[in-house]
Order: sequence, then C-alpha cells, then structure tokens
Amino acid sequence: MNKIISLLVLCLLTTALPALCNGHIDRPHDWTVEIETDKLPRQFDYHNSHLSDVVKTNIDYYHQTDDAHKTPYEYLWFHSSTTLGMERLHKFQIDQGDGIAINIKHKTASPDLLEKYAAATALTHIVLDAYMNKNAVTIVNVPQESYTEIVNQLQSTHHFITQADAGADHPVDSGINIFVQSDAGNSQTLYYF
Repeated sequence: MNKIISLLVLCLLTTALPALCNGHIDRPHDWTVEIETDKLPRQFDYHNSHLSDVVKTNIDYYHQTDDAHKTPYEYLWFHSSTTLGMERLHKFQIDQGDGIAINIKHKTASPDLLEKYAAATALTHIVLDAYMNKNAVTIVNVPQESYTEIVNQLQSTHHFITQADAGADHPVDSGINIFVQSDAGNSQTLYYF
C-alpha cells in the first residue's frame, strides 16, 4: 500500500510541478527593467550652447506575465559623463523581494561611447533603486557592442570591482553584486563595496 501511495505522489509531482511553475524555472526574475538610450544631437543646439551630444535614457519596467503593459519609470539626460537631469514618471512599484532583470538597449544601431556611458550610469541608478526596494538584480543583459565599455564604466566611474571566483571557502563580502551578460555570451560578475 505504501508503494502505491508513493507512486501516486511521484506521479502527481512530476505532472503538476511543471504546470505550477508555468515555465518560470529558467527565469529567476519576476520583473524586467528596460533601459533604452537615445542620442539627441540637436537637443540644445542654439547659439553659445556648450551642451551638445545629449543622451536621453528611457527607463520602463513590467512584470514577466504582462510584458505588453510597460510602466514608464524615469527619463535621465546625460552630457558626456555628467547627469543633466531626471524626470520621474512613476513610482518604483516593484514588489519587494522580487527578482529583477535589466535589459539595456540602444535606439541607434551603432551606439557611441556617450550612449554606453549613459547606459552604465542609468544601470547603476536602477541597481540602487532595486537595492533600496529590497529587490535582487538577477541579470543585466547588455548588447555585445556595448559590453566592454559598460563594464569598464561600471568599474572606473561607479566603483564596481571584479573578483576572481575563489570558491565557496572564500565568499565575496559585498552588499550589491550584479551579473552582466552580453547577447554574445560574454559575462562578468561585478561587486560594489
């Protein structure tokens, strides 16, 4: 009798578990935050203006089950590596404790260095917002053409560091860590102290 009950329980688990998970096993995040850069070369194009090559970042977020309804979160404007301003459009209403994936996109097919710097700064901004809201950033997806410059900018300007994996015997003591991955498969774990 015990063998029959065990067999029934095993059958129920193997058929019900995939239905309960609904395909979310391979995705350890509940929300996606999109950062899209857009270069605005003529934004402040007037006589004696020293502001040229302005980059605007549009930041939206959505729940994994509802990617058709994106919530506009913020606009950030940058000139060189300097933040010019921010316009908050909505509260950061991501449930506390939920995992977040961050996707970086560029409107132009060949983003320049200023767009990559803007993406790195906007990324740092979102990582800190997520940390303050008690959300884990599970992955940061970056286009291959921006990968090296964004990782370098995170290290040189935003004080993230890389550390060789020393194994379980030597854990990294860091409050914030992010896993950055390009669409070509390059990846790097960065730690913030």
